[in-house]
Amino acid sequence: MSTRMISNTLFGAAIGLASSLKICEVPEPLVWLVVSSVAIAMILTNLVWIRSVGLVGVSGLSMAHMTLSGQYFPAAAITILVTIMVVLAVLLAIWANQSISSKG
Repeated sequence: MSTRMISNTLFGAAIGLASSLKICEVPEPLVWLVVSSVAIAMILTNLVWIRSVGLVGVSGLSMAHMTLSGQYFPAAAITILVTIMVVLAVLLAIWANQSISSKG
């Protein structure tokens, strides 16, 4: 599997994990904030020439985590996992771009 495919698979898994916040009885707007933050990070990483712009999605995830950390511990843990997955996906996309450009 190529690095780009692994990156996109991580984005897909992060969206799926973000959708599972509904199970933790998190308010609907926060679930949509997390899902849309991951989707925006995925779109920006794949469409913008500078791949690190995809880290913008982490700001929405951190806002959701600050809101959830006091009340919903499992949801806060899921948000941390989603953030780690998004950061890894962006880093893998950057690495895939570097390996393509180094080959000529």
